[in-house]
Amino acid sequence: MIKSIIKEIIIILLLLFAIILALGILFYDYIPNNKVIPSVDTYTTSTEIINELATNISNDETINVIYEITTNDLKSLEKTNEYEKGKANPFGTIVNPVSENTNENTNVAGGNSVTKGNNTFYKNTGTK
Repeated sequence: MIKSIIKEIIIILLLLFAIILALGILFYDYIPNNKVIPSVDTYTTSTEIINELATNISNDETINVIYEITTNDLKSLEKTNEYEKGKANPFGTIVNPVSENTNENTNVAGGNSVTKGNNTFYKNTGTK
């Protein structure tokens, strides 16, 4: 009999604790804090800055210009050798090859590179 009364009292206390916890979570925003928030002086803009902002700056006006390159422009630039497809900077200067002999095979001493004509195929860095 005494054990059942103690169990019921413990259950009631746990229920009350759960209810208080739930109410605390629900009304968390409404519980007043006793912290005092210090007052801070508001920022006021000086008269020099107000006058500077009021002046109209007309000499620094810039005009945004948008350029468009169409396929016809690219074709005409390609014909005049001012544009080369596949380069990182296709409008950069076009470097002409030093020699036009494509049958030339060159092996550089030490095996650093193998070239055929003017194109480097691979760079040999040695064994693994």
